[in-house]
Parts: sequence; C-alpha cells; structure tokens
Amino acid sequence: MGQKLHDHDGGKRKLKVELTSTHSNPLLGRKEVQFRVLDSKITPSRSQIRIQVAAALQAELDQVYVREIITKSGTRQTSGLLHIYEDPEEARKIEPKYVLQRNKAAIPEGKKEE
Repeated sequence: MGQKLHDHDGGKRKLKVELTSTHSNPLLGRKEVQFRVLDSKITPSRSQIRIQVAAALQAELDQVYVREIITKSGTRQTSGLLHIYEDPEEARKIEPKYVLQRNKAAIPEGKKEE
C-alpha cells in the first residue's frame, strides 16, 4: 500500500508513519504528500511529523510544511497532508502565513530555520 517510514520517538514516544500518496506538482515546485500515523495514543505534533518525514525523504526542515493533521474521533489513527518544496523561498511565497507560523512554531529547540 503506502511507503512505510522508520519509527521515530522524537524523545517521547514512537510514531509509525506511512505515506499513503505522493503527488508531484512541478508548477509549484513541490510534492504533496498524504500520510497516516498508526497506533498513536494522542495526536502527534507537527514537529514530530516534520522531523520524521524530512529525515525519511532526505529533505531539510525548512522544505517541509504540514498543512493539516486529522485524528478521527474514537480511533488511534491520524492522517494529514504536507507539502515538500524544492526551494524553501518558494514555500514562503506560496504557503499562507498561518501555515508558515504553525510550522515555524514546530521547529524543535536547538534548531533554527533561516
């Protein structure tokens, strides 16, 4: 089905993330990726998702922007959408300000986005 990614504990708990679909959008210079987090007791943070997907797809954190995270009520399954840009400057031009702010806040301490 989807591409399985390695487990990542982010210093707290392990996540099992699966990429369910990847669509290349050359006009905007990005990949649009749908993902699913399995067996998570709580909704994972944007930071955890960004770090894991960036590491698995060999992208820098400033190229990865989580657009939405949805956890269905009564389940332990979270799904979402993220964009991976070829050029971080294009991301800053295209993504809405609220998405940039949410993802800026998701950068872990000790790491700085330029």
